[in-house]
Amino acid sequence: MTYVEIRHSTTTDPTDINNNFYHIAQGSRLPFGTDFESTDGVYSIGGSSGSYMFDTFYGNDIDLTGDLITSNASLWVMLTQSTLDDTSTSVEFTGLNGDIYEMYRLFYRIYCDTISTFKMTFNSDSSTSYRSTHLYGQSTTATTTYDYPAGGGYISIGSTSNTGTSCFGVLSLHTEVTDTPNFRFMIGSCIEQANDTHVEKISEIRGLWTNTADTVTSIKVISSESMRTGTTFLLWGRR
Repeated sequence: MTYVEIRHSTTTDPTDINNNFYHIAQGSRLPFGTDFESTDGVYSIGGSSGSYMFDTFYGNDIDLTGDLITSNASLWVMLTQSTLDDTSTSVEFTGLNGDIYEMYRLFYRIYCDTISTFKMTFNSDSSTSYRSTHLYGQSTTATTTYDYPAGGGYISIGSTSNTGTSCFGVLSLHTEVTDTPNFRFMIGSCIEQANDTHVEKISEIRGLWTNTADTVTSIKVISSESMRTGTTFLLWGRR
């Protein structure tokens, strides 16, 4: 659609500005003129006050290099994805800020070639600041455990039983301390010891980190045996 500028002391044929009125008739006020020119700077569209804000945006793809922020902080954004291209006994997400992103969500699928257990810590803290309760379902039996390890701190988040089994889970972590009782807590679900024929075990995970002095800056997953190539973690955050 072509737009024509009407200038002082010039003449314009009315048929040349037909598209200008057609665009206004559609109920829109943007864009006037041609496409934005390429620039190394930035364009500001709309304004921060209600008088200059857009009501509804229609488009195809939005490609962002920074954060997508809403006034009510309602968006989950993927912060990082990690897929192992070599074996490893741990994966750590660093550079976090639990005072800004008050909630995190960690998705994981872990492969191992042998029997292995998986644990999670905050800030690489190995003290006894963790509490957790697990509900397991295996075969036709349900069991519960309460973990309060005296020899080292962690929260158990899954296991594999032998070659060819994997562990898939999701953890929701509330990391900001703003009120009493002031501790960090997590809720998770996990499919353990699964292969292409059956799911050996399922688990529900509830945990606490009682450290209230330190901002959460890292989340670490530790395996008792090497995690295989293809093991994948996705970390999401919400402000």
